[in-house]
Amino acid sequence: MKLQSIHDGTVYATDGREVYRETGESISAGTANVTLPGGMTFKSVGSLPVESSGLAGITERLQTARPWKGLLGPIVGSYQTVNLWAFSSSMLATVGQRVFVSADGGETWTQRLSLPPTSPRMGVLPSSVCSDGDVTYLAEYPLDVNTTPRVYRSTDGGWSWETYLELPDVRHVHSVSIDPYSGDCWLTTGDTDDACRLLRLRDDEMRVVGGGSQDWRIVEPAFTRDGILWGVDCGYTEVNRIFRLPRSRLDSATPTPEPVGQVESSVYYAETFSTGGTEWVVLSTAAESGGDRTAPDEDTHGDQVARVVAASAETGFTEWTTLATYRRRTTPADWSVTPSGLPTANAYVFLASCPDRGLFVNPFNTATANGDVRRIPLSTFADLSSPDGRRAEVS
Repeated sequence: MKLQSIHDGTVYATDGREVYRETGESISAGTANVTLPGGMTFKSVGSLPVESSGLAGITERLQTARPWKGLLGPIVGSYQTVNLWAFSSSMLATVGQRVFVSADGGETWTQRLSLPPTSPRMGVLPSSVCSDGDVTYLAEYPLDVNTTPRVYRSTDGGWSWETYLELPDVRHVHSVSIDPYSGDCWLTTGDTDDACRLLRLRDDEMRVVGGGSQDWRIVEPAFTRDGILWGVDCGYTEVNRIFRLPRSRLDSATPTPEPVGQVESSVYYAETFSTGGTEWVVLSTAAESGGDRTAPDEDTHGDQVARVVAASAETGFTEWTTLATYRRRTTPADWSVTPSGLPTANAYVFLASCPDRGLFVNPFNTATANGDVRRIPLSTFADLSSPDGRRAEVS
């Protein structure tokens, strides 16, 4: 199971192309409910369409649809094929080169946009879609250097799209986010030094806040009252630093972020929430397979462990507690040459948070707890505020 979205306190997830909604109902014979080891129960609500014909249809079925995806898993590991976002009036999903929208809670889906041919199997990154009231943004993630990535905008819940931005000097867009404090729209891009940028959109004008080195190689930023935090997504360094950029420096010509921590591998996803009046930032790292194309030797230096770390405003976000660690699942593909066209699989921990329910973590392609969705209640973070709590691993 892959954690996808939380809307109105309800968790949404996918298993392959099947869409699931969290339910409090007990399991009964003949239902399509799934109860995960962590205790959460999900009900199947629909399935995303498969490409109908041609070579593209055959390839898509083999890599994303049952039973074929299940047969590939033991060989290459669990790999992503779907992203999903739940909003007030609609749900969006990406599969390969296609963007779908649903108006009935995920039961039926209609394709409304096509992505570049070199898009990954899940279309874009999970951090590449956001909503700001009636406006939805989606950013492309082409894997080749010849395609100019675009940012699309929709004002009707994803039923129609317009090209909002084109970014010719970057390889792809990692994230598009709305700053809850300023209302500005932020973009992060990569992956070479020149293409690593933190961009701010205000009144339809774009400004490069920072960039030009791997310190600005960001997947998903975290917004706090006083600043923006991120962990570096660089697969070839021994450590990846965590930075904080105070809001007082955002308008500087050359803002310098402050290092506030470090982790052993690339940082991907971020969540921010408050409990007891204290802001918390949670980051998750990835255990990556294969090489980093931007590295001098096209290699990676991660330790094959995906982590979840957290810090609070009480410490100035300088004391990071490890909440969970998950070792990447090993497969036969790790010990042999993988045929061209077969997917490769990193290990991730997907994150989501809810003001009333706390943090949800979802280890993916891991040796333990793979595909589980686990809730860390807000009370846990109150306990972590104590000196002893900061040294303890939660799970």
